[in-house]
Amino acid sequence: MEGTTLLHTSLASASLGLLAFVLWAWLRPRGASHQGGSPAAKPHQNPVHTPLRPADASGGDAGAPQHAEAAEALDFSHHDDTARHEALSGASPNVEPSPAAAHDAGHADDAEHADAGAPASSAADDDDAEVTMPHALILVTAHGRTDPGLKRKHNEDAMLLLEAHHLFLIADGMGRHAAGEVASQLAVDAVGSAFVTGDYGRFVRDPGLTERGARLKRAIEVANQRVFEEAHNIDAYAGMGTTLVSVYFSLNRKRVYVAHVGDSRCYRFRANTLEQLTQDHTLEAAGIKGPTGGFLSRAVGIEENVEIDVRSENIEPNDTFLLCSDGLSRMANDGEIQEIIAAESNLQVAVQRLIDLANARGGKDNVTVILVRAEEPSWKAND
Repeated sequence: MEGTTLLHTSLASASLGLLAFVLWAWLRPRGASHQGGSPAAKPHQNPVHTPLRPADASGGDAGAPQHAEAAEALDFSHHDDTARHEALSGASPNVEPSPAAAHDAGHADDAEHADAGAPASSAADDDDAEVTMPHALILVTAHGRTDPGLKRKHNEDAMLLLEAHHLFLIADGMGRHAAGEVASQLAVDAVGSAFVTGDYGRFVRDPGLTERGARLKRAIEVANQRVFEEAHNIDAYAGMGTTLVSVYFSLNRKRVYVAHVGDSRCYRFRANTLEQLTQDHTLEAAGIKGPTGGFLSRAVGIEENVEIDVRSENIEPNDTFLLCSDGLSRMANDGEIQEIIAAESNLQVAVQRLIDLANARGGKDNVTVILVRAEEPSWKAND
């Protein structure tokens, strides 16, 4: 009897255990996996370690790997001042090429250097010709000042020192009443905005120029459109226009791009010699002498489209670039300007001395001066 009771008890316990197992199996969550109930992976979710597929690289469902690759590209641009500022402003940053691409681009870069003395428009170079080095090969410092002179009630000159983009420019406006100062300020603001935002409106790259030269030209085309439209929309500004001269430095390539319209000038002081890099766009320069010789043959904002002279030059250590309005160049000769730049190493003092010279000669016009000096970085100078 005792044995029979024990057997019945064992069978009852087994039956209850079996029933509990069946109930557990029936009632357990349907979404659980065989690995202890961990949530199943979503059908289209790529694990973080999944290699980036070619389709992802072209803008498909890249996920986390694409962000990682973008971060690496941006990190490289921090070694290149120009690329870093472009990236921060929204323009396309330079991306480190593969070893093969770097080798090919290096040859293209050498080819452009071989033609450095010619105007940039003489031969078309693609973007590969402008691959930059990972460190700045040259550094620039600048100082500028504008002065109304002694005879004018308004200062119709404007200037821009956009150091983050290594861009410097001067505009000398003209027009009725205060329209000249409106034109010059519109122009410098438009060029600066184009560089900062990367928005060049309807203007496309000139295939005859390198990428950086074309960028500078497009920015001036934007300025021309801005001044032209304002002059045609507001009666008080009718006929206004402005000169414009600019320099744009590529520190990682030891290259400067010079663009201008009108008679504001760019000079280079090298080895104690001053050289004018721009040619005045005046009737006199075109061969027309007489009282009208000083009239401009070309200016920003006068016509819907403007012809812009663009050239590029190699930079050597201790080169000094002078931008000035005709308030200086008409009041002082090149020899006097050269003497001041050669004698004064402090850019701020040199700028003031040049303005003082123009005013001492009568100060008949507004005068604006920017000096930019190129120097070797300390890491290179110590090599």
